[in-house]
Amino acid sequence: MVVKTFVLNQHVLPSHIYRRMRPITYCFSLTCPAAHTQRHKGGAAGNLALPNSTDCSGPRVGRSTKTRRSKHNGRVHELYKRERVLAVAQSAEGRAAKRRWDETLRGTTPDPGWTTGLGDTGRALGITAVAAGKLLERLGYRADKHVTDSAVSDGCGVRRWDGFAMHDDWHVDGAVAAITSAARLPGEPAIADALAAAVARQEARERVAARKREQEVTEAARREEEDAVIFGLRVELRALRATDPGMTLLMAVEYVTPHPAHRIALYSCCHAEDQTIGAAKDVALLKRRAEAEGFQV
Repeated sequence: MVVKTFVLNQHVLPSHIYRRMRPITYCFSLTCPAAHTQRHKGGAAGNLALPNSTDCSGPRVGRSTKTRRSKHNGRVHELYKRERVLAVAQSAEGRAAKRRWDETLRGTTPDPGWTTGLGDTGRALGITAVAAGKLLERLGYRADKHVTDSAVSDGCGVRRWDGFAMHDDWHVDGAVAAITSAARLPGEPAIADALAAAVARQEARERVAARKREQEVTEAARREEEDAVIFGLRVELRALRATDPGMTLLMAVEYVTPHPAHRIALYSCCHAEDQTIGAAKDVALLKRRAEAEGFQV
């Protein structure tokens, strides 16, 4: 287990005091999109280069190279230099990252009207979440699967910190309005064409799904009807064999129904009860007769 600590006046501070510096250290990952993605996957914070006025010979601030193991509990402490951290925090990139952190909401769930997924936005437009994400990328509101500063300034997106990880929330109505308004602009046909293509693909998928559901319903009704027919034939078969105990199962099946498929299904479900010897041969015979009459079995 790695516990981050901070060096202040050559003294190592414990982690609960170091948490006060969390906004500064987390701002490094907001400045670097790759590091922000790595933090989502459980990695360490990203590296941020020092300004030109600071000595850059040492390691970058985001990830320290000096560590110390406690002799009491065996935990490893990562050590950070106060001057180097403050130098980065006071730079232009550090101030921009601090601004992003100040704009970040705190909470475990999105506010009403906001959502973490793009599926709600896609459903409102009649497209998929993937297509909605690509349209937002065309508008400059989404980059590397995260909310951009343009989305935050326009009120379409916001970053949210739940105490453990960063989330990207989208305003459903705002994102829908931004996409539809951009599609109506006469000088920007790319957005309108992309939206129309996404709607057409979604409608095609819905038609295929509707046909598949219709086929499944038809097949279920056919199986139910066939089961009812086979049940009635089984009742008739038992009554016939009760009147003539010497009749074989194959003869009774051929006598009860002339339909080749019904004969095979009836014989298959009845030979286990009858314990007929040579049932496989009888089934093969019924299948050959059905194929000779032109039935597909």
